[in-house]
Amino acid sequence: MAEHIPAEKLAETGKAEYTKLEGLLKNGPLANKDRMAIPQQIMPAGEPKVRARQMTEVALGYTKEQAIVEANRCLQCKNEPCVKGCPVNVHIPQFIAQVAKGEFKAAADIIKETNLCRQSVAAFALRKSSVRANVRLAKCTRAQKKQ
Repeated sequence: MAEHIPAEKLAETGKAEYTKLEGLLKNGPLANKDRMAIPQQIMPAGEPKVRARQMTEVALGYTKEQAIVEANRCLQCKNEPCVKGCPVNVHIPQFIAQVAKGEFKAAADIIKETNLCRQSVAAFALRKSSVRANVRLAKCTRAQKKQ
């Protein structure tokens, strides 16, 4: 089993990466080479021993800085394979671009254009299927760009 990393530690790492990213962005838009070099942010999760006795969310969510760093990893592919893999055709590159700028309300509005799913159970199921499809696509696309 993977070692649990406390959310506070992940937040510190995210802040450090965010500071580096700010420096890169001062030089203008990121090239794909720069985006590929940004490390993937680990989603903070609750302490396993606590989770074992509670019915709370496992994933705690990214901090603002972690979300912006993770969004800046997006290669903004022209053919949008992530949208094709999304069961509700969310305009993923557009909402990710808004997150990358720290415009979270605008990002949420883009998601709501095609996904008005308000029930938490339905949203959770949708998120799980979308994440699986998009992670596979993202790994494939990112791997192809390295070649």
